[in-house]
Amino acid sequence: MKRLALIVVLFAYGGTVSAEALTLECIDVHGGKFVFILDVTEKSAQFVTLETVVTGTLQTDEHHYQLQFPKSEGRWEVHVWIERYSGKFSWEHGEPPFGQLSASNLFRSGKCEKIAYKPKF
Repeated sequence: MKRLALIVVLFAYGGTVSAEALTLECIDVHGGKFVFILDVTEKSAQFVTLETVVTGTLQTDEHHYQLQFPKSEGRWEVHVWIERYSGKFSWEHGEPPFGQLSASNLFRSGKCEKIAYKPKF
C-alpha cells in the first residue's frame, strides 16, 4: 500500500519535472527506501515521500551528486551524498555542520539505482 501511495505522489507531481530529470531509488542498509528526483539542468532535487515532495538543491561534480533539503516544521535538514558510478549513498540529517560525524545527527548509508519516472500501476 505504501508503494502504491508513493507512485501516486510521483504521478501527481510529474508535471513539474523536466525531461532530463533523473529518478533514483535508494535503499539503506536497513531496507528503508527513498526516492529522489534530480534535475541537473535546474540544479534542484526533490525528495519524494508518501506525504509530500520536498524540494532542495543539487550540486554535481564528475563523481558525486550532493543533495540538500532545508529544515522545515517537523522535519530536520537533510544532506545526501551519492557516488555517481557506484551508486553508494550516505545520508545525514539533523543540525549543521554536516559531514563532521556529529553525535547529535543521524546517518544512513546504502545504494541507489536509477528507476523509470513513470507509474507502475
